Amino acid sequence: FTVDFDLPNATAYAETCAAIGMVFFNQRMNLLHEDGKFADIVERELYNGVLAGVSLSGNKFFYVNPLESNGKLAEEGGHRRRQEWFKTSCCPTNLARFIPCVSQYVYAQRSGRVYINQYISSTGNLEINGVPVKIVQETDYPWDGKVKIKFKSDGEINTTLCFRIPGWCDEYSYQYSGSMNSGIRIEKGYVQLDVLLNRDEVLDIDFEMPVKKVHMDPRVVEDNGKTALQRGPVVYAFEGIDNPNGIRYINISRFTRFNEIWDAEELGGIVKLKVETDGDRWVAVPYYVWDNRELCEMKIFVNEEIDNARTTTL
Repeated sequence: FTVDFDLPNATAYAETCAAIGMVFFNQRMNLLHEDGKFADIVERELYNGVLAGVSLSGNKFFYVNPLESNGKLAEEGGHRRRQEWFKTSCCPTNLARFIPCVSQYVYAQRSGRVYINQYISSTGNLEINGVPVKIVQETDYPWDGKVKIKFKSDGEINTTLCFRIPGWCDEYSYQYSGSMNSGIRIEKGYVQLDVLLNRDEVLDIDFEMPVKKVHMDPRVVEDNGKTALQRGPVVYAFEGIDNPNGIRYINISRFTRFNEIWDAEELGGIVKLKVETDGDRWVAVPYYVWDNRELCEMKIFVNEEIDNARTTTL
């Protein structure tokens, strides 16, 4: 044990089971309090802490998830790569039971209100006031902020549609095809729409997804003067394989330019970030896909020249 907030990136334990446990806990808190801030944490864990625990091939696993690596194996003072099994294999089995159940986290319902908690292409079936309703969600989230949600009912229903505004999102727009019964409310992280569902209605949402700088709590001394990059709910990392000149001296400033590139072939299909500061160029990939190629260095938190740019604090 050590002092509070002594959280080195390279030796972060960040167990995969703990990420899944965070999902379990915050899902229950969301259902209890109907507060979007808990669904925000579910989302962050889903796309970062949980997915990093399993390889893209689906048969190798991390027990712990460091936030930085020197590119060496554990026996050489580095990190342990994903393994097929462990003597205490709670993480692989936890992932095996959790991932097939992700559909349980998308929608919720209470007292005539329908909640859209997660943005995932999916189909849901429920009843509102005894009338069957089918929900079809179409989206390329988390790579694209456009979401189309179709509601198909067997008759007219008055209900309240509540869609979550992600905590990372500053700008968004939406359009509902049907009739509104009253004004718009924003409560506990949800836009709440009192609507008339009339057989076939559509809700279109567009969340803006700029690259944002994320800072650690200032009490975590190791990350003072550093920043991480996030786009939408996805946290990014720099790997040596994408940056042949090394990642030690990456520097982010208010002059840094970000170019978002969709690559359908690389790492199962991802949005890469091309980062440029004063002529120096680097590439970042989603943290969850790191260590799926060759053994190399990795960093999430990199040096930053402090400015007044818009930031988020963990």
